[in-house]
Amino acid sequence: MEIREFRQEDKDNILDLRKDVWGENFAGDMRTGWDWEFRDNPYILKGSPLAWVAEDNGRIAGFASRRPVELKVYDQIIPAFWGMNLMVHPDWREKFLGVKLSRKTIKDGVFVIGWPFKEKAYLFFKGLGWMDLFSVSFMNRYFNIENVLRKKTKNELIVKIGALIWRLSRLIFDRSGDILAAGDININRIDSFDDRIDGFWKDVCKGYEFIVVRDKRYLNWRFVDAPDKRYTIYLAESGSQIRGYIVLYFSGSGRDGIRRGYIVDMLAGVNDRDAIDFLIFKAVKVFKEGGADLIHCFPSNRRFYQMALKKNGFISGLKRNRLRLMGKNIPDGVSINPMGWFITMADFNI
Repeated sequence: MEIREFRQEDKDNILDLRKDVWGENFAGDMRTGWDWEFRDNPYILKGSPLAWVAEDNGRIAGFASRRPVELKVYDQIIPAFWGMNLMVHPDWREKFLGVKLSRKTIKDGVFVIGWPFKEKAYLFFKGLGWMDLFSVSFMNRYFNIENVLRKKTKNELIVKIGALIWRLSRLIFDRSGDILAAGDININRIDSFDDRIDGFWKDVCKGYEFIVVRDKRYLNWRFVDAPDKRYTIYLAESGSQIRGYIVLYFSGSGRDGIRRGYIVDMLAGVNDRDAIDFLIFKAVKVFKEGGADLIHCFPSNRRFYQMALKKNGFISGLKRNRLRLMGKNIPDGVSINPMGWFITMADFNI
């Protein structure tokens, strides 16, 4: 068994492995986005490998990769990586390949961040010495609550009662109508980010201690050039000034028949409540008109983002659905205080 840096000619074998581990749909996503991920990422560092394979007699038995980004830490910009795509073929899971591959991703001492979705994965990384950073949870906005409830229970009476309770709560707590009277902000759809976004980023980043750099280069690569998903982007503008942006993704009907929308990313100046209110209000309108059953969002731990979502009818998800962020080779000065971090779905693979 050899663990080595991946080569581009490994692509087909890695895709076969992904299909064996996670199914054809996930393999198809990786196939479509292969060059975008492993060739075109503008933050690829010369001399810093992106991925490793475990090879046994010419067969790829395991794979692990990491996505390079630039991370703002207070007043400095440092290289960092998101750990991704750790997978081991079922035939080799007794050989500690997951441990060996994971150690490769952190061996060069760079800061690596991961998000284990399941408890088993969390305990795995905890055992390898990864540290907890913080956790975030979904906030959801429901439109067709009956359709969602019918996926949870076949009891139609429970569905009707649950839907009635939900609608009554919305009458009491939904304050999205207040947004229409505020501000002089226009919300405009764009196809790509222009040079103005760099000025916006330089202005607003001062209010965030730990945040992946969101400049023109990154945002266009992440959302405009991505080949496997079609994102919808809106700017909040006052005249020629950018006040914020929001990125949406509509996945359509999943295997459970629920039509999901996602607020993948959004950013405004710290406490620019009008911009965030207008952007979220626009997202709700777009998804409702598009026929979504619900919207998912990972809100920043900044309170004004969460308050804006609640004003627009979002509620917090179940605690068991919280996503835990972990880190390895954490640089000096990087806090594990959740209020210091800005994290959205854009920082994962949605």
